[in-house]
Amino acid sequence: MRTRYRSALIEIESQGWSHNTAIAADNISAHKTIYKSREYLILSKPNYQTVQIAENAHILDHVFANLNHHCSPNTFIDVSDLSLVAKRDIEQGEPLTFAYFTTEITLDRPFCCQCGSSRCVGNIIGASQMPLKLLRQYSLSPHVLNLCGLSRTNMLCSS
Repeated sequence: MRTRYRSALIEIESQGWSHNTAIAADNISAHKTIYKSREYLILSKPNYQTVQIAENAHILDHVFANLNHHCSPNTFIDVSDLSLVAKRDIEQGEPLTFAYFTTEITLDRPFCCQCGSSRCVGNIIGASQMPLKLLRQYSLSPHVLNLCGLSRTNMLCSS
C-alpha cells in the first residue's frame, strides 16, 4: 500500500491500481472534526466520487471521494461547512466511512453493500428510494431531510 495523501488525522492509501481508501492516521475521538474541505469542484450532476451538498450541487473533494460506504459508519459529512466529523471513537488505521444515502438523493452508481454490519441495508440506491423508517435512523443532510419532508426536530432518532 502506498500513501497518496496525509494530514494529521487522515491518510489516503492506494489499495490497488484503481482504488484508494481514507484511513485514520491517528486515534480520533468521537465528535471531533477530522477534516474540512477547502478545495473542491462543484458539479451540477453526481458521479461516483462526488458528495451531494444541496439539491443540485455535488462536490468533488479528494478526501470525500476516498471515503467508503458503511451502513454503521464511523463518520458523517456535515454539508453546512463541508466537514468530516467522527460519529464515535476511531482507532488509528481504521478505514473512514460514511453512509452514502445520508447525503445522496440518488446514487450515480447504486450497488449491493457488503459492509458486514448488523444494520446493513443491502442495496445502496440513494435516499429518494429508501424507506423513511430506515432513513430516520441516520444523521441526514438538510437536502435529504427536505426531500423526505422531515426536519431535524421531528426525526425519531439519529445515530
